Amino acid sequence: MALVLALAGCGASHRTQTTTTTATNAGGAGQGPTVHFTGGNLPGTVYLGVGPDELSLDAYRLSGPLSEAKRLTYSPVGLGIQGLGASQRYVVIQRICCGGLMFMEELNLTRRGGLPGTVLGSGGAAGIAPNGQFAHVVQNYPGCDCDVLMVRPTLLGTDKIIYRDRHPGTILADTWSVDNRLAVMVATTGKDGLFTNTDIVLYPGTSQQQTIKPAAMLDVDSGIWWGPRGQLSYEILGPRVVIRSASGQSQSFLLGNWHATCWLHNGTIFTVNEIKSTFGTLNPNTGTITTIGRFPSSADLFVLDCPH
Repeated sequence: MALVLALAGCGASHRTQTTTTTATNAGGAGQGPTVHFTGGNLPGTVYLGVGPDELSLDAYRLSGPLSEAKRLTYSPVGLGIQGLGASQRYVVIQRICCGGLMFMEELNLTRRGGLPGTVLGSGGAAGIAPNGQFAHVVQNYPGCDCDVLMVRPTLLGTDKIIYRDRHPGTILADTWSVDNRLAVMVATTGKDGLFTNTDIVLYPGTSQQQTIKPAAMLDVDSGIWWGPRGQLSYEILGPRVVIRSASGQSQSFLLGNWHATCWLHNGTIFTVNEIKSTFGTLNPNTGTITTIGRFPSSADLFVLDCPH
């Protein structure tokens, strides 16, 4: 679940690394070079969008030794993926086609590059729940002057609209918890195209729906993420990570040059330091960040999803 580029990521986040250097690893004709990572072992699985620039991203899966990261897609330069949502079984990417139409496609992981896969329809912010439910956002939904959040029982099931946000409201991202509950990030889009009034809506479209109004503007790039015990984490400008327990109590930690993203299987939070081009893990009890690896300073890098 991540938010990427044209608000089409799965449920949570992206972050840009600006650079003028050129990567040294050769790619295929018309493709960005393959990016390599160094360091120790990752205690979980993280999907990244990485490429020579933000328009030329490809999907990578990190799990275990960082040096064994797997490149999943091979996109033409300038026509990279726009987002990704994953579960333990499926990976869905978002791409742009046909006059700017955003569509979603399940990767065929038995093929090099994953494509062609199975087209799932238009929209973005793809998120796959542990029980297989599939959420996605359609912006500018016809006839309602709104964005809508849709949920299917399976990837190929029938869509049901469960939540609407009337313009100038915008649904930025959605994310599933370990017990198959949703949260969405919403904002108001100004006439200048900038986001204001960022909020989090828990359990949208249900009798338990409630809104969290953060103490400061949400960092929409870093996203919103569920932890393994019902925690919800998000980053506010500062930067500071806020961790809200299942009972509603919150604590926060300053991040310095780091940015906090999704939760790993060992209960820590995956973090990225753009200045030093490093990965780390944040201890949610102490706020301590431990560096675990590096990525090339020549790469634009976006955290897309961490499946439960």
